[in-house]
Amino acid sequence: MTVTLENDGDGTVIVDPPRFDRHRDAVEAGELSWVDGLGGGGVVMQRYDVDLDAGDPLVGTFVPPSSDPEASPSRYLVKGDVLRVQVVASAEYGSHRWRIELPLIIAGKEKVLTIDDRGSPFMTVGRVDAQRISTAHRDR
Repeated sequence: MTVTLENDGDGTVIVDPPRFDRHRDAVEAGELSWVDGLGGGGVVMQRYDVDLDAGDPLVGTFVPPSSDPEASPSRYLVKGDVLRVQVVASAEYGSHRWRIELPLIIAGKEKVLTIDDRGSPFMTVGRVDAQRISTAHRDR
């Protein structure tokens, strides 16, 4: 899953590494756009891998781009900057429900952007259990 963020305001936005837990404070309209699409040129990409089998709390591992192995997981966005945050969640077993919380500092105030499936947690079924379910349906 990939989320694209663009700073629409005049101030700098600091985007810290995502957390994978429950909803807190909402981000107000007009401060940051959550763009659902590819974005234009000059897009900065960040990737986090999440092992849903690892237990609580869920932790995303920052994967720096090969072009910049020293890259920081925190980003400063000035007006017009675009950041794409890619989350690769994986599981071998079980059924997992989870959300992403993206900590932000907008105009000096701490905010949290919750990213989910239209108000509900994302659901991921582990590879082994998905194969078992598929086999059970096929054998009917």
